Amino acid sequence: MNNPKIDRQIIIFVVLLTAIGLMMVFSVSSFSEIDDARVSYEKFMKQIAWVFVGLVIMFAMSMISTELLKKYGYNLLGLATFALIGVLLFGEKLNGAQRWLNFGVAYIQPVEFVKIALVIALAKWLSEQPQNLKDFKSGMAPVMVVLALISGLVILQPDLSSAVILIAIAFIMLFLSPVPFSHLVSVGSVGALMLFLMLQSYQKSRIMGLMNPETGPY
Repeated sequence: MNNPKIDRQIIIFVVLLTAIGLMMVFSVSSFSEIDDARVSYEKFMKQIAWVFVGLVIMFAMSMISTELLKKYGYNLLGLATFALIGVLLFGEKLNGAQRWLNFGVAYIQPVEFVKIALVIALAKWLSEQPQNLKDFKSGMAPVMVVLALISGLVILQPDLSSAVILIAIAFIMLFLSPVPFSHLVSVGSVGALMLFLMLQSYQKSRIMGLMNPETGPY
């Protein structure tokens, strides 16, 4: 089993992006709560605490062998998908969306684990199927079926932004693989149309407002 190696460039980028994110959170919270500096400070410190937890988890995960992740890639995605089903059946509804599982001591949003599992499982698939990637039926079609299932479960919560992120992750990885560009264009066009037709009216309004801000509600 290969010894895991830490990519210093990735660590630097993560730290820089995290620092920028913290500065943005602090500036926004300070502006929105200008009359209560204590609340702003407490929220900022809470963000720093979660950043510390995230960094610890990141370094712990970096020590796991890529061969081990590859071995259980499909299992991880399967478990994450069942968690999405669990959200729809037993999830906690907050702010009009059913995205969380309540474990008593903490709320867990399974879609965040799905994003990681999708990267691992798709990387495993692409590395094991190099000879089939240029054939649509044996290469891209299975990926699209799984992606449609996962994205559909996320949209039902509803969580449009996470569904778009999952689709973007998959298409970026496929774009960097030997999958023909024509396959990506054809599937992407049909998928975008189907996704738009599945959206709620307020979600369509958000997209139209992004494309033409003058028509937005604000």
